[in-house]
Amino acid sequence: MPKPLTPYVATQKNALRSGDVEVMAYEIEVPSIPPSRLRFVVHDAEIYWKGNLYLRAPISETESTEDAEGNLPHIELQLPNAGYEMAAILNNYEGLIGQPARIIRLSLADLGSGQPIDQLDVRIADVDETTKGVRVRMEVFNPRRIPIPGIGISRLSCPSKFRGKRCGFSLPASLTGAITCDHSYDGKNGCTAKDALYTAASVDKTQSDRFGGFRSVPRGTSGGGI
Repeated sequence: MPKPLTPYVATQKNALRSGDVEVMAYEIEVPSIPPSRLRFVVHDAEIYWKGNLYLRAPISETESTEDAEGNLPHIELQLPNAGYEMAAILNNYEGLIGQPARIIRLSLADLGSGQPIDQLDVRIADVDETTKGVRVRMEVFNPRRIPIPGIGISRLSCPSKFRGKRCGFSLPASLTGAITCDHSYDGKNGCTAKDALYTAASVDKTQSDRFGGFRSVPRGTSGGGI
């Protein structure tokens, strides 16, 4: 949800004629040690915003596009490459692919508020050099880069670390002694066996309800299956 506009920006927005000047600023994170950020503003002078210096740069931006083939919305920036500074950064940091970036719209008369008119967090999806400079393709969200599933799916085995946060086994070693878990649901050393430990300790709790496997996955058949 976007933040509400500051009083000044809200007044200018609702005015019949506004003299406010809005500029576009850009941030690109560089995976240096420690991490740093490139900061640019499309303006005739550099600006300071939230304690950071934004260097002036003639950056052009395309509108966000989405086609009928299911390709993801993206924004392309054309950055200058005078002196090949950008090319050197790209070569040193694998093209900055996957790095977070931010597109910010600012009011020059309201910089002191520290609040943008709006901003968009993106990631760099593709970069290449052109005759005009450096073309940077940014995507808002790319589900194809997320491993699915994040963990293995099994009806027989729980992937959670025993006594870890997802496991949640809470009886202290002073009551149970040195015990392990075979990550099964109803095996000799699995979740239901841990239920008996709660009962012995007079604790009204069941560990088997926290089993991290997928018991609803159907059993395999001779013809194949999960």
